[in-house]
Amino acid sequence: MYIFWILVGVLVVAVVLFTIRFFLNFYKYNFKPRYFSGYAMEWYPEAHKRNWFSETPDYYYASFEKCIHHNAFDAENNIKVKIGNELYEHPAMTAEWSIIHYERYLTSGNEKDLSVFLVHANQLLADLNYDEKGAAVWYYQFDLGDEKAPFYSGISQGMGISALIRAYQHTQEDTYLKAAIAAYQWMIRPFKESGCLYHDEAYDCWFEEDTHGTHILNGHVFSLFGLYDLYRVTQDPEVLNYFERGCNSIIANQHKFDLGCYSQYAERPAMPANNSYHLIHIVQMRVLALLTANAALQEIADRYQAYYDLPKYKAQLFVFLLKHAIATKLKIKSA
Repeated sequence: MYIFWILVGVLVVAVVLFTIRFFLNFYKYNFKPRYFSGYAMEWYPEAHKRNWFSETPDYYYASFEKCIHHNAFDAENNIKVKIGNELYEHPAMTAEWSIIHYERYLTSGNEKDLSVFLVHANQLLADLNYDEKGAAVWYYQFDLGDEKAPFYSGISQGMGISALIRAYQHTQEDTYLKAAIAAYQWMIRPFKESGCLYHDEAYDCWFEEDTHGTHILNGHVFSLFGLYDLYRVTQDPEVLNYFERGCNSIIANQHKFDLGCYSQYAERPAMPANNSYHLIHIVQMRVLALLTANAALQEIADRYQAYYDLPKYKAQLFVFLLKHAIATKLKIKSA
């Protein structure tokens, strides 16, 4: 009997230790990353006072300063991404770094920032790949998750356009504008024809960040920002039409990205956004609401902000993630 109670005691201790370890890992890897703000775009406090339709060089729609991470630099101090022991061009990161330095230049007038901006804008020019119809794309020359090199993305097309438009506005060199238009032509190519534009009955106009059509929210919006920048300069009604349809597609499908307590990174899988993306969604919806004066987009932004701020939604998110973590653990054990 004495040995029996010893075994029971050992079992109880083991269960307690397992439970503590499970909840610590759950908090660290499942819950905490949803409230990590280190990589979030920063909202400009005076955004509502800006001339959003300015045709002069201007700041981006929100600050990328905190978004750049996992980056490296080559011998010439140009930004890259390090995969294994190799350095690669990352089109979206190159565009972000270019825009960041242009904003620094606008703030300080520092010529070094202007130089970095133009170096990376010129890198975007050099990395464009043109097809026989004159459309152009930035390829990623490394594998990333389910994507296999070479692959392309609507997010890099949109960010690249935004960077090139600012280079055109600053220098008045047509090369940048022509390249931005060529990138736009690739972006509006149908998804089924190796382009970025997804269209069906539900999604009238959605620009895909990946090549699998998972409908990633932040990537779609960054594509829209690129369209708006291009429209500001060209006044092309076709560009504006794609932008407006893209905004309407967010409104029409907002329920697919809303868990009732947090936003989703993409329509599939139905999981809460991670690593600051929920905060990025809030900023993006705010900006689109200002650009369009659309109350529905502002309502989405306000709802997402409430999800982040209010304890009741944090509790709901905790329960959602806990159920998912337990289900995943049980599935792994039974496999």
